Amino acid sequence: MPGEVPLRCLIVVPPARVRSWDAEMHDAAIKNETDKLALVFEQKHKRGPLAEMRDQRAIGVVYNPAYEKWGNYVPTSFSRRYDALLFLDFTRALDPCLWSLMKRRSPQIFHSAISEDCHHELLSLL
Repeated sequence: MPGEVPLRCLIVVPPARVRSWDAEMHDAAIKNETDKLALVFEQKHKRGPLAEMRDQRAIGVVYNPAYEKWGNYVPTSFSRRYDALLFLDFTRALDPCLWSLMKRRSPQIFHSAISEDCHHELLSLL
């Protein structure tokens, strides 16, 4: 795993569903010996394999691996939903950065402080 991640911030994400976009992207990343992929969809991709409807895992602010079997996936056509897509097979939680801001700043300026104080950390995730 790149970088040091505090154990309190670590969420182990189960393997993706078979034939989901997440499984396909994970396999493509391994095949290309990387953990990052970038896709740009053009008009010609609106039909064909990238337009196929498949499950895509929705990991965001609210995510619980315990519900993986019943939820966390939405039907998605990559080329119809997105103009471009970044796939990151490994990321770090932003919580430590945001938590430290909350301790130092008042809520009124919290949102404007994120880009100022966390800009470099956010860029390092890519």
